[in-house]
Amino acid sequence: MVMGFTLVEMMVTIAIMSVVGSMIFFRFPLLNHSIFLQQAARSLAFTFRNAESRAVNVSQVSCGSPPCFPSSHGVFVTPATSDTMPSDGVPDNEQFILFTDRDSDGRFDPSAGCGGIADECILKYRFTNKVSITAIQSPPATPEPNGLSVLYKRPDPTVEIRNNTTLLTNIGPFIITIQQSGYSDVKTIRVWRTGQISIQ
Repeated sequence: MVMGFTLVEMMVTIAIMSVVGSMIFFRFPLLNHSIFLQQAARSLAFTFRNAESRAVNVSQVSCGSPPCFPSSHGVFVTPATSDTMPSDGVPDNEQFILFTDRDSDGRFDPSAGCGGIADECILKYRFTNKVSITAIQSPPATPEPNGLSVLYKRPDPTVEIRNNTTLLTNIGPFIITIQQSGYSDVKTIRVWRTGQISIQ
């Protein structure tokens, strides 16, 4: 007696594999979109933690000789589509800035470059895959069209948050919404003045 598959069993197996494969094929772009959006949210949240760590550790920044060890670092985010932080051909809402507050005014001051001796900008991060910041809100649901400077100062455990020049005193959460172009779902990064950060 010869054991094996019948033609009907082979056809049923191939049909099932075809259905499963087509389902995966048509859901693949949506899966990629979800991964890109989650990765962008995590990158922004990690940058907030990086600024906090730099402030606590009093990290050195380039400023010539002798070296500088500023006590405050922060992150600047904006939903504005202009190109001012610093000008590089990329809309401001498609990037965010890790900065040090060199002039102690509590906010990010755009300059001509990033990482130079006189620049507040330490690193500029750019979202990929058409992800951008679409909205920023301070409590209670107040839009912040000019963006926020989130500043960590040593040894203060609370966070200073400013919109342009005004110090915002609400505990939070301050909500940063990101979205990928062409898709309706969003991710929100919530930042509290107590230092808590969450992604939803």
